[in-house]
Amino acid sequence: MRQTHVCPKCQHNRILLIETVNDRSGEYDRNYEMHIAQMDDENRYGAKSMFGKVSAVVCKSCGHTELFVAKPSSIPIDGMAVRELVGHEPQGPYR
Repeated sequence: MRQTHVCPKCQHNRILLIETVNDRSGEYDRNYEMHIAQMDDENRYGAKSMFGKVSAVVCKSCGHTELFVAKPSSIPIDGMAVRELVGHEPQGPYR
């Protein structure tokens, strides 16, 4: 939707880009950022690390929303809090 400007749910072509998703914490607004809590040896969540600002695209018709994180390659894969899922290789000719 971010690249095509068309909603995958309803095919509407009016999309809203929200550059910075805000989070409200108490009385203060702040930018929403991806935080990952690292697990310790006893499977308890400990320190949190921040990775990238969150933006969103929203379909103006049906409200379908997709979130995006800046620089996703900077998110560490530890096998516990973050696991990488790998799908099938693309089929067909490359363009």
